[in-house]
Amino acid sequence: MMKTIMLVDDDPHIVKALTDHIDWPSLGLSIAGTASNGLDALELFHSMHPDVVMTDVYLPGMTGLEITQTLRRDHPHLPIIILSGYDEFENARAAMRWG
Repeated sequence: MMKTIMLVDDDPHIVKALTDHIDWPSLGLSIAGTASNGLDALELFHSMHPDVVMTDVYLPGMTGLEITQTLRRDHPHLPIIILSGYDEFENARAAMRWG
């Protein structure tokens, strides 16, 4: 059975690149949905229940790190991939704190 992934990024070019250039089925994944801000991401998560979340660090409404922290409370084993184009180690440190 194929698992689902939710993509969260406020840059439509990144979402399109992730959607078009990654062979998700070969990874056993299908895209459950996309969100462009943190609040929509949480709402989408609760309606779609994806198996994996991939989120940008910097988002309007709530950051990817805040999304991770919120989801970790109720879903401690949910795989979350955090993307960042910024060279800020503090983001990586914060992401590691939330698993």
